[in-house]
Amino acid sequence: MDNNELQLLLDRAEISDVQLRYATGLDSRDWSLFRSIFTDEIETDFSSVFGGEPRKVSADRWTEAARRSVGGLAATQHMITNQAHSDTLPNGEKDFMNSGPAGVLPG
Repeated sequence: MDNNELQLLLDRAEISDVQLRYATGLDSRDWSLFRSIFTDEIETDFSSVFGGEPRKVSADRWTEAARRSVGGLAATQHMITNQAHSDTLPNGEKDFMNSGPAGVLPG
């Protein structure tokens, strides 16, 4: 295994860790953990669900919206599955996609 292959594996593990911290922070209502995975400004894209265009929002605002969204639920369970990681994008960033069910228990 050369250094590039090793780096790819390390990058994949780091991306997976971020996804797991997202789900853990959200489901445990650990808002500091949830917020810690984001840069100060993030781009969200729900165009496949709601239409419209991707939009940029502050991570603090996103965290607060998540807190309000799940605050009335007794429990949530996000499962991260079917992880697909691509090679490095032209701008040097990594791309990933995952899917998985999210269960909720009304409050």
